[in-house]
Amino acid sequence: MTSFRPGAVDYEVQAAHYAAARSFTPSAEGAWGEAITRWIAPLKPALVLDLGSGTGRFTPLLAERLGCRVVGVEPSDGMREGAIREAAHPRVEYVAGDAEDIPLEDGLCDAAWLGYMIHHVPDRARCGRELGRVVRGGGLVLVAGAYTEKRREISLFRYFPAALRIVDAFPLEPEISAEFAAGGLEHVATESVMHESAPSLAVAAKRTALRADTTLRLITDREFAEGQRKLEEAAARETEPRPIVDSIDLLVYRRL
Repeated sequence: MTSFRPGAVDYEVQAAHYAAARSFTPSAEGAWGEAITRWIAPLKPALVLDLGSGTGRFTPLLAERLGCRVVGVEPSDGMREGAIREAAHPRVEYVAGDAEDIPLEDGLCDAAWLGYMIHHVPDRARCGRELGRVVRGGGLVLVAGAYTEKRREISLFRYFPAALRIVDAFPLEPEISAEFAAGGLEHVATESVMHESAPSLAVAAKRTALRADTTLRLITDREFAEGQRKLEEAAARETEPRPIVDSIDLLVYRRL
């Protein structure tokens, strides 16, 4: 039985189809943009770190919403090359590096964004220390993903219940907060962002077929095929397409 551990997913393989499977709808982009602006814009940032920037799903959004420079740090060559090719922006730079050894100077960043990635970091306490090093005092660290018990309500798991065992291995907020405290990061808020995962079941099925989500990649082929069949059957019955909206966790930390 396949289970989750940091490093279990090969993002050099995932890079080829990750952007197509995980791109934002306009509604999702708006929801994340509002949350990012509300928290970070009051800092009047000059530079924001997008840690684990992947194919650049959030990076240009950060630059546009905040009107500042953004550096995307990503360990996967394939993901980073995809971002440089498909998510270029005049105020964005993508560099090689990982969360446990961030290639930036001390206190250089006004804020850091960690989108759907902290569960992939083997040593989160070390990551917390690195974030505390590169983010200035009073700056913010925002962590987005499935890190509270609400994650079990995500729509994906209605069709792929086997994937629950994967997401249940992700850390929860208290664990992340305890590890981040090593870097002088204080947990100040947890909120939910209503994220449109797909505009319809048919689009959702096309995306899940690419198997780019970590929880789908790590279940067995048989479990995946059964869930995909259920989702495609539901999509075929959908006469009035409706957006699929999920509650995604946003954890907010302040650098002391």
